[in-house]
Parts: sequence; structure tokens; C-alpha cells
Amino acid sequence: MHDLIRREEHGNGANDVSATSAANPAAQPEELRRLAAALRARLSFHQQCGITSYPYIAGPQLVRQAIQAKEVPAPGSAAGRDRETKQAQTKASTQASTQTQAQIPATGSLVQVNKALQACNRCPLGAAHASGRVLGRGPAHAAFMVVGDYAALQGPQPEPDQLSFGVEEDLLFWKMMQAIQLGPKDVYVTNALKCRSATGETPEAAWLRQCRLHLVDEIKSVRPRLICAMGEVAAAVLLGGSEPVARLRGRVHSLQAGGESMTNYSVMVTYHPRFLLQVIDMKAAAWQDLQQMQKLLKQGGRKRPE
Repeated sequence: MHDLIRREEHGNGANDVSATSAANPAAQPEELRRLAAALRARLSFHQQCGITSYPYIAGPQLVRQAIQAKEVPAPGSAAGRDRETKQAQTKASTQASTQTQAQIPATGSLVQVNKALQACNRCPLGAAHASGRVLGRGPAHAAFMVVGDYAALQGPQPEPDQLSFGVEEDLLFWKMMQAIQLGPKDVYVTNALKCRSATGETPEAAWLRQCRLHLVDEIKSVRPRLICAMGEVAAAVLLGGSEPVARLRGRVHSLQAGGESMTNYSVMVTYHPRFLLQVIDMKAAAWQDLQQMQKLLKQGGRKRPE
């Protein structure tokens, strides 16, 4: 992987980049963009593998600051009262969120689900993007359902209702589906985040909690035999954990809703097309995942949920 990125992004190495930039100052922005793209791809690869932090050697001042930050203020002090107030607020917010997720109602049809979604203003993103919903698409009772993360729409692109993830992402996604003999008439595609993300930034947890209510209603309406979670965002929303894709792929999981395991819904995890476009070496692993899903579908999967 390191050699791949170095070959594609740096040419003959970092020395070549430095030499080029020194010889041609105008090329510096372009070189920086290439370096930034390589760094993003590497960090994304590490994240998918479960690497969330890196060791470093802190100076004396940083060590002192870290120690001071971990000191617990005295209960009777002003700092202690502030700390207790913040803890109480956090606890109340968490309990309210859990209760809301536990009260997921049964749903009738996708028409009702989409009407509720179009009228949703539960989070700031929904209130600000009332016309930017990206609805699911595909057969109303497809046996195979794919859940991605969000639709990253930037620049002059087709209308949102024509895309699920993005222009290049959708092209790769349907190539992946064709590889296992599936097409638009066989697959229902949706996202964990229901509003489009103009910047492509990682969705905030508060947004996903609210969108999750719509997603579970959507799943109950389609009643798929198998759900494919593409990427760590979709996996976290559907399985309720924080494990990386590398640790979740290759086995069948049960959908988690409101802290309760819904064993009649099968979930398998693989990499998102957006990630595969950045780290092409992982396409082989994604192909293995798709073959497992294809085998399960051909065997009939689990009985369609009632």
C-alpha cells in the first residue's frame, strides 16, 4: 500500500516533490494537493483497519498540560460544580436519545416513510436542507438492500434524485453489483444520512441518530433478506458499535435497533465505493465480500422478515 501511494502520488519519492517545487514555485499548490490526497487515502485506509491513534513523543510542557487536564476538580469548587452540571446534561441527552430510538414504530409503506422523511426537521441539517433529501431507490420489496453513508454532491452534477453516493461512487457501485449479477431492478439502495452533504464531510453523530429512525422504518418496509452496510458509517448505524470494517466483514450480523438485536434482519459489511476509489488495493477484499453475499442470496438467505 505504501509503495502504491508513493508511486502514484509522489513519482520517484519525496525528494522529487521537493526538487520540483523548488524548481517551479508555481507547481507547489498542485504538489500539495497531490500530497493531501495521498495522506487522506492513507488515513482512510488506517481508519478502516481500526487504527484510530498514532504514538508521539510529547515535550515537557505538553505532558504537564495533559496531567492538568486529567485532574478532577474538588466537588465543592466552582470548577467541580461546572463539571457535575456538564455530566448531568450529557447523561440526560444520552437517555433521551436512547428512549427515542427505542420507540421506533412499525411502518406501512415506503410512501409513508418518504413523506415522513421529506417533512423531517429533527436536526439542523434537515432543517437547512428541506429540498435536499436523498431518498432510497429500488424495488419496494427487494431481497437485497444496500445502505451507504451519504450522498456527497459537489459541483455541476446530476440532480440528487439521480444519485445515491456521488457520480464516480455510483459508477463503481453498479459495476460491483453487475459483478454479482444484480442490477437496479434487484437492489434497493439508501443511505444512513438522508440529507445530501454538499462538502462530503463525515456526518455528525446527532444527525445520524435522527436519520436512523427513518432508516429503520425504511428497512421494516422493504423487509430485505440481506442488508449490505457499505463503510464504517453505515456499519456503525446498523450494528450500533464502532468496530472498523476490517473486523466486521466476512460474517453475518443482526440489525441493532434501539439497543435491541433484531435477529430476523441479516447484515453484512464491506467497503464503500468512495473508499475503494481512494485505496484500489482493497477492491479484492470487497470482491470477496460481494461473493459471500451473492452466495447467501442464491441460497435464499434468511426468510424474509415478517
